Amino acid sequence: MAMPDRYRQLRDRLFLRAALSDSFSPRLLLQEVLQGEERIDLQLRGQLMSALREACTEEAGAAPEKGGALWRMRLLPRHKSLEAAAPARDPAADLSGDLPDTPIVRALQGRDGFAPDRLRRLIDGLEPVAAEELAGLVAVLEQAGPGAPGHPLLAGLGSLLDRLRGAALTDALLEQGILGRAEEIARIRAALAAPQRAPPLRTVHIQGLPGLGKTFLLEQVIRECRDLPDMVLIRLDFDRSSLQTGDTAAVFDEISRQIGTAIPEAAAALQDQRLREAERRTSIGANTAETVAPFEHLHQMIELVAGRGRRLLFLLDTLEVLHGHGETFVGRLLEELDRFAAPGSIPINLISAGRGSIFGEDHPRLRALIPLEGLENQVIQAILERRGVQPGLRRRIARLSQGNPLRLLLVTRAVQESGGSLGEEQIRQSTNGYLYRAILSRVPADIRRIASEGLILPCLDAEALTGIVAPALDQVLSPAEAEALLETLAAQSWLVRRDPAGGLVHRDELRAEFLELTYAENPQGAAEINRRAAAHHDGRDPALRLYHLLQLTRAGEPMPGIDAALALRLTGRLFDDLPPPARDAVLRARGERARGTAPPRRRADPAPRPPGAARPRRRPDRAGMAWLQVAPGSARLMRVDPPAEGQPENAGDLTDLRNMLEAGALREASFLVRQRFRRPFPADGPTGLLLLAHQWRTGQWGIVRRLQPCLDMAALEGALHDDVGLTGLVLLEIWAEFRFDELCARLRQDDFLALAGRALGQIGRGGLRAAALEFAMLCARGPGLSGENEAAGAVARWLPEAPPHAALALHARAQALRAGFGLELAPAGQDPREMDACGAALAMAPVNPYGQPIRALIDTLADAGAARVPQAAEGLGPRLGEVSALLMPGLSGLDTAQARLASGGREALALIQAMGLVAEFAGGVSSLVPAPDLLVLARAAARWQQATLGLWGYGRNRPAGWACEARIDPLAQERALRLLARPDATEAARRAFHIWQASPDRPPPADSPPLRAALAGIAADLPPGAGLDERLALVQRAGIIPVQQAPLAVLSRRDGSDGHWLPVLEQGGGTITQALRSGGQAG
Repeated sequence: MAMPDRYRQLRDRLFLRAALSDSFSPRLLLQEVLQGEERIDLQLRGQLMSALREACTEEAGAAPEKGGALWRMRLLPRHKSLEAAAPARDPAADLSGDLPDTPIVRALQGRDGFAPDRLRRLIDGLEPVAAEELAGLVAVLEQAGPGAPGHPLLAGLGSLLDRLRGAALTDALLEQGILGRAEEIARIRAALAAPQRAPPLRTVHIQGLPGLGKTFLLEQVIRECRDLPDMVLIRLDFDRSSLQTGDTAAVFDEISRQIGTAIPEAAAALQDQRLREAERRTSIGANTAETVAPFEHLHQMIELVAGRGRRLLFLLDTLEVLHGHGETFVGRLLEELDRFAAPGSIPINLISAGRGSIFGEDHPRLRALIPLEGLENQVIQAILERRGVQPGLRRRIARLSQGNPLRLLLVTRAVQESGGSLGEEQIRQSTNGYLYRAILSRVPADIRRIASEGLILPCLDAEALTGIVAPALDQVLSPAEAEALLETLAAQSWLVRRDPAGGLVHRDELRAEFLELTYAENPQGAAEINRRAAAHHDGRDPALRLYHLLQLTRAGEPMPGIDAALALRLTGRLFDDLPPPARDAVLRARGERARGTAPPRRRADPAPRPPGAARPRRRPDRAGMAWLQVAPGSARLMRVDPPAEGQPENAGDLTDLRNMLEAGALREASFLVRQRFRRPFPADGPTGLLLLAHQWRTGQWGIVRRLQPCLDMAALEGALHDDVGLTGLVLLEIWAEFRFDELCARLRQDDFLALAGRALGQIGRGGLRAAALEFAMLCARGPGLSGENEAAGAVARWLPEAPPHAALALHARAQALRAGFGLELAPAGQDPREMDACGAALAMAPVNPYGQPIRALIDTLADAGAARVPQAAEGLGPRLGEVSALLMPGLSGLDTAQARLASGGREALALIQAMGLVAEFAGGVSSLVPAPDLLVLARAAARWQQATLGLWGYGRNRPAGWACEARIDPLAQERALRLLARPDATEAARRAFHIWQASPDRPPPADSPPLRAALAGIAADLPPGAGLDERLALVQRAGIIPVQQAPLAVLSRRDGSDGHWLPVLEQGGGTITQALRSGGQAG
């Protein structure tokens, strides 16, 4: 037996030879490596072959005459072998004897076609290369790995390859037919000659049914634009699964990839940025990632394109897919694309295409509408010529087809089949169905019924014919007869085509209309085929079984239960074939909203109750029950009188709203609330609780705070049993915010604690992490389980029993949020456990969980036309440097981020959150602007921030072992001292108080009713000569919102040396003072 050292040497040598080869014969390679008696050592050969097999894959269909099948080493072991082979980064150097002259060796040596200088010339366009050769170079460099001198150029070469392949595909598509459309092309050229430079971007939209030339028109645009040296063309096809919902991260990643394709020398840098962005999203966490804009990535792309003097052309294809997910999805996409135009440095054009009415003629986002209503005559003539239609019949067919692609196909076939005997008037008055049947009447009789009814199956093969169709039609077919019939049917090329597996399927242009025709004309026969097909696929293919069960709803059978995983498999033709109610049921099972109206999907079984727990019973008829209604024209709830007779909401509408809330599509959820919920409903019924969850998730906390006393513990427990992941979780969060001590008492009961624990497990699906609910759980369970409770990390320094690392995850998330805007907080990289209380709290501030509903509220208010709060966020943008100097002086990188800010409050508020000032923003704005929802959120955000500073404000219950008894907010104290250190302390304090106002062009006033009201509210309790700590304690006891405590403590000095009391406001101060106060608990 070989010694282990010798075995390792031989194995490494064998692996290296395999790594230097593309594909190889393992037997022959082993013969080259072994010497002398080693070649006849069967045990050694077996060990080596076994080790090699684990690192390789077998080439399909490869079987040379000598040496058996070919193997290819997998990429990871290949790179590992090459990296380990040579310290001098020449993996071929360890081989004795002649080197194999393989492409991988040449790549590792950087010679011939793999010389770096030559590869750079290819990327720069200085040397032509065919796509096939370039694909070979890319493949070999990927195999050679980082040891190849040309490997750093791989991203640029891949981008060049994408561009060459795209051009070839465009050329191939355009060669399939004659485009025509000269007028439409002229309109598109005119738009391209006048690009836009500022938002909102408007689109030239191509609208039309299938077959009218939308794709060819886009491909013609691509062909004309691809060779323009200054054009960067971005095509977003929303039929691709990764883009179908317009997910922001997916859209920006695809744009980045295509910019790298257009500018190959930048491809590697963009790829690195995409990786960093993905890592940042992972660090931030799944439930907040969707709200985090790729700010740094976006501006890298903008600066890259603008710096090279390029312009952008966005092509949005199959836009109807995105629109189908919801009415607001296209608008959200366009808002994201607006961000490329915001700096004004790039000329931009936008062209879109899709079926159906996506943009009305007066839509504000529409630049021009290009409706494709029929085929042009020159296109029709070209099609007829290609189909071999006699010249004498072409004009007649063109006239009778009326430019409709489907009717052109049918009229052509009907005229040809009849030998010209069908009269012109007869054809003109015939429906497409009549023409279809007239053509089928000339199909051989033995396949006519199969052609008509058998093709309701998605795919027709011999097994389907003998096992499904023939029995349903009371026929018996042998396998040979079935194959013969299929061959006969395949000859009807106008009707069917072969799919990749060899079966027959309807031609796409025929299926949609004539599938419905078959179901209408023979419903019993079609139902029998679907029954047999469902039985046939039972136990074989659950997705196809479900498809046929759904088709049976056409025959009046009940909607089947739809598993979400199976619903995701019903795509493409399988989805399009279904009747509209079944399509809606599938969409709802996927977690999407329906396109029309349909029965809801079956709900999952309720969660099992803990042993001994009684199911709570609601009493919807009890006296004093609150009734609610959506305020007309809004998505906001209001209380109303009980109706004379209550009517249940459409269950499908409830499912659609639930799916949008669970998916985080809050704007679409608000659209549904405005459009579909018109009737009054009880607050604690299914509609009331779901609408309350909508108000909560969209930041409308003022109405929730007023309504929550209407709900009792039975409503909470019922929601936890029936709907733990949405309304159950939301009600728990509401209780935690407004009835903290009551919730803590219930959490100490084991049965309720088990229910709440299950809800907490769902918090990553849109809930508030590390917020009041987790603090309540912390009070009930103690810090020992902090691994499940991020709130323990937020207050770890005040909990001696908390694990030492508890705060590190939150600090990492906070740093990831700052990094997304290029910000850094000094001292960078310091362990938060070594910081003082204020430093640690500020470092953690970007993950304040209430930034999530605050940002949702800004979107909600902006969409509703309530502009004051969104304008305050936008107006603060130019003053963020001053705000940072006052409140976050250790922050760097803000100048660049500030200069990049787009117009609108969304991006400004995202930057404010990354700065760690979302609590200050909410408190400052709500103290100056009437905003009831924002005021409630400001109280919650400030209470969280003060907890991180050691000031517990959540109620009488505290976590066990709480180790801070501070009475003064140390952050307010630090900020007040910073103000007092300035020579203009009084003026600086006044400016700090007013800096949140929404007018960036006007300096803050020296005096204002809110400021006078605040000072008046504490005047009576302030003793002469009170020191700073005494004044801070007073404003804190008065309930002043924390961000305004430091300015008021400075302005309330009464010694007359550097400040004086402003006149007391006689009237109207009460409301403003109330707005300035944070109260005790947020309730």
